[in-house]
Amino acid sequence: MSGPACSWASAAGTRPVMRPPLTSTAVSFSGSPVPVKTGPPVRISSAWGMRTSSGGCCAGRARGRGSCVDANVRGVTVSTALTTLMTMPRVAPPRGTMRAKKVGTMSTTAPAKRGRLDRETIIAAALEITARDGVKALSVRELGQLLGADPTAIYRHVRNKDELVLAMLDRLESRAVESVDAPEAEWEARLRQLGEATVQLFSAHPAVGVEAIVATTHGPGERAAVELILRAFQEAGLDDAGVVRHYSLFAQHMMACSAGMARSITENGGTGRLGPWFDTVPTADPAVHPLLARYAVQLGELQDLELFRSGLKLITESAKREGLERAQQLAAGA
Repeated sequence: MSGPACSWASAAGTRPVMRPPLTSTAVSFSGSPVPVKTGPPVRISSAWGMRTSSGGCCAGRARGRGSCVDANVRGVTVSTALTTLMTMPRVAPPRGTMRAKKVGTMSTTAPAKRGRLDRETIIAAALEITARDGVKALSVRELGQLLGADPTAIYRHVRNKDELVLAMLDRLESRAVESVDAPEAEWEARLRQLGEATVQLFSAHPAVGVEAIVATTHGPGERAAVELILRAFQEAGLDDAGVVRHYSLFAQHMMACSAGMARSITENGGTGRLGPWFDTVPTADPAVHPLLARYAVQLGELQDLELFRSGLKLITESAKREGLERAQQLAAGA
């Protein structure tokens, strides 16, 4: 058959359906048949529509997709053939399957869905991905594969990837708070537990933890962490100004150091290992920078986690001293 090809798109979610060959005896109609010039076999692809072409199988976007059936059309009007094809029933594919993808392999099967897709399921699956070694950034496409869903379906529950990452960060902060089990009276132990858990979680999910240096979640996890720190310094006996001041010092140190260690992990291949504070041992000309040259070796030996713990200790010791001084002043005034 000569002339331009005709095609139509099948409804989304249908699968290829085998069409029976059309012959002059397969279709009955009234009126005189309009003979069609005999030529090469016509190819029909039910997955993407019909193509009539003078060469090749399923030309255009139907190539390589679905199944094809040869049909030698004789003595049948084109309009009747099209009407017959379009009125044939379509068969829906089984759940959890997808058409073959023309990338590398001829067929792939989507993973089984994890039940109902909701915000909590998405966050949990995203954290599962970022906990893997070598993951430097969250891939929405990989997340969709893990969930057994189209990646675009994720955006029905979060506005964009940034919102998802913030929700993941807030979830990590919630987990850190939940790990604190020391009594409220042991405020130093509670702050120490919170700090250690934050470092561990951010280092286990470096692609998420690195965002803490610039991001504020305003979520329940963040609020719970702020409340815990404020209450700890209040328990230390500080006045209102002292509580706020030590909170800011502690929170800044904890979040900046934890995010910095997460960034170091992503830059070193995402292995999850903490290392030295300096990437390389600092060097300097003694005549120009005598102190840097003198302490270069010691500076190169500094470790991230040791510095983090030292900073937390300095802040809590400061709060303890200030709390004792305030208690003495109150006692003297009484």
